[in-house]
Amino acid sequence: QYAQRLARFFTDYVKQHKNLPPKKPLRCVSSTHNEATQTILATLRSIPGIRLKQTSALNPIDRGAYDGGWWREATTDLLPWEELNKRSPEFYAKFQANPLRTRFPSGESYYDVMARVESWLIGMEMSTKPMICVSHVSTIQVLLSYFRGVPLEVAWSTPVPANSVIQVTPTLGGKFKVDIVRLDKAKAGSEPILKRRPDKFSRANSIT
Repeated sequence: QYAQRLARFFTDYVKQHKNLPPKKPLRCVSSTHNEATQTILATLRSIPGIRLKQTSALNPIDRGAYDGGWWREATTDLLPWEELNKRSPEFYAKFQANPLRTRFPSGESYYDVMARVESWLIGMEMSTKPMICVSHVSTIQVLLSYFRGVPLEVAWSTPVPANSVIQVTPTLGGKFKVDIVRLDKAKAGSEPILKRRPDKFSRANSIT
């Protein structure tokens, strides 16, 4: 299972980085959704000293009237836009015209997600130790747009691979190096983002 592979990944990470504080080697934040907690639970049990902080800032985009089991079942590495187009072509056409600002009926837009994630991003960048972030496809799309330096308008079409850890490492010039580690191919519901400092840190991702 992904949660167990994730726990082994971070346990190995801590062992390989001897300079991490032994009592609290990593920081861990997640959305308030149950699937995010279940994803990281094995990691919390495997590494002493890690405490989980939950924040609604990392919750997935509020789909409003289009929320439901069909959405979660159809989500892959992208949100189920084709299925949404079948169910509501009028709304989908509106979304395509302005994917950044168009709100789901009684829900949020990608711009709204960016606004609530922004303050958390600042804290992430200021962290002096690796940070694991367990979140969801739409939220990770916004985060990846920032770390890759691409327009937020294209976030909705950014794939977020399942069974993976997205490692983000700061580089010179205020930019970031983004690597994807596929845990289903490594020895080692939702996924994580682990953030690193320039010479020693990494970062994971999370979905729904």
